[in-house]
Amino acid sequence: MNLRFGKGELDPNVSFGAEGVRQLSAAMTQSLSFNSSWALPRELPSTHMRQQRHSTRLRQSRRARPFVARWITHTLIGGLSLAANTASLCHCLPGGQRMILTRRRRRWGAPMLLLLLVTALGIFGAPVRYGAGLSVLLATAQIVAIAMAAGSLALPAWRSGDETRRRIAVVGLLLIMPWALLTLMPGYGPPFASTLSMNHVRFVILFVSTLLIGMGFLLMKDPLSDYGDKLLAPLGQATGLFAASIQLVWAAIMIGWTMSEAHKPGAYLPLYGTPLGNSADVLLFFAGLLTYVATGFYALSCARAGWIRPSIAVTMTLIAAAAVACLVVRGFQYPDLAGDWYTMPGMIVGIPAIPWLMPYVLGVVALLSSAEPLPREVSTAA
Repeated sequence: MNLRFGKGELDPNVSFGAEGVRQLSAAMTQSLSFNSSWALPRELPSTHMRQQRHSTRLRQSRRARPFVARWITHTLIGGLSLAANTASLCHCLPGGQRMILTRRRRRWGAPMLLLLLVTALGIFGAPVRYGAGLSVLLATAQIVAIAMAAGSLALPAWRSGDETRRRIAVVGLLLIMPWALLTLMPGYGPPFASTLSMNHVRFVILFVSTLLIGMGFLLMKDPLSDYGDKLLAPLGQATGLFAASIQLVWAAIMIGWTMSEAHKPGAYLPLYGTPLGNSADVLLFFAGLLTYVATGFYALSCARAGWIRPSIAVTMTLIAAAAVACLVVRGFQYPDLAGDWYTMPGMIVGIPAIPWLMPYVLGVVALLSSAEPLPREVSTAA
């Protein structure tokens, strides 16, 4: 049926493009306009004229409808009709589309995931020797919390049956899983503060995490291309894959070093300072640099797709550019771990897991986007 706003009508067969917006504006304007039967008088009568008509108005007051009451009645009826029809319009758009002005439903999973990232950074980064029971409790609690928060965003996409939304949800899960795995190492801190067995576990987890983030970078390109980005998303995919491949080689070297150190032969040189050790530093340098570059490309691509605001994408890109500059100033070789290492930006941005912080944020953005219905044009293109 037609939606009526006072005297205006809105044809439901017209799609909500420019013509639909014009019809809605015209109908609302007609609803709010005052007709001649209850318009305010243009000028007030003089005192002499009021005295002459005093007796006439007294005789007509009992029969005539009061002007103010009539004006208020028409105004209330028109306002209530406008509000009711506008509310019904928001829920009954053609094709099941939502109005642009309606706000997205708030979901608690996204802020929870960001809070858990900060928590994981503190628990993993601080070199504290927890007891076995407390370590298991901290790791389990963080994993369960991350799984619940991510599930609250991924399950709506999975239940929808839309393969495009499912693919976006998988991308988001892959990008947040590297830091989720790092929560399995509470209190490990930097490598120099850990034992050999702890570092062996560290590099194995870093190897698996690199595989996951490489898969995330690989799969993230197609959903963004469905939104129309054919430039930045492929660039992000290419640099992300190179970064993951290089870091896999580095992690494999470090795993081999821990294994050799555990079974040291009689004449054995340490890794640091050897040609193999220097090569590992070069691999780690380019892996971190390309990861930051891929993050910048994907952040701008997400802004093009409407997943995040352009200001946020520009901020992430500037942070990535600053990290690249710090790496270049530091150089290829990873410096000695001094006591005040946390005051050296070039060292901090080169820590293997630090470049994965912003991809984690992009994973949260992807999960949040998958939880909402896709625009019609994206669903059709997919």
